[in-house]
Amino acid sequence: MSRRRCRTEDQNQLACPVALDPPALGDDFFVRARPALEVMGKAFMARAPKPGRFKSLSPKIEVKIRIDARNVEHLRETGRGWQTRDNAALAKLVEERRL
Repeated sequence: MSRRRCRTEDQNQLACPVALDPPALGDDFFVRARPALEVMGKAFMARAPKPGRFKSLSPKIEVKIRIDARNVEHLRETGRGWQTRDNAALAKLVEERRL
């Protein structure tokens, strides 16, 4: 069997066993459709991945503090990711009990 690509004129021929486009779903399909929970069951749905962002093992807390403008300017000059780097530096100081 050859490995050539199917052309539009071949899609109904035996030479091209797979149609280029799947058939459209009709109204009867949607009338018979049931919720995933009903079809798959509670056990399956409990293991299914949840939509959205994953839960962090060390969640961040948003705080508002007032810092001198020159200090913030200096931190921002270090480039993209400055908040992450500064958080790591603060964590290190706390771990060393220097802050």
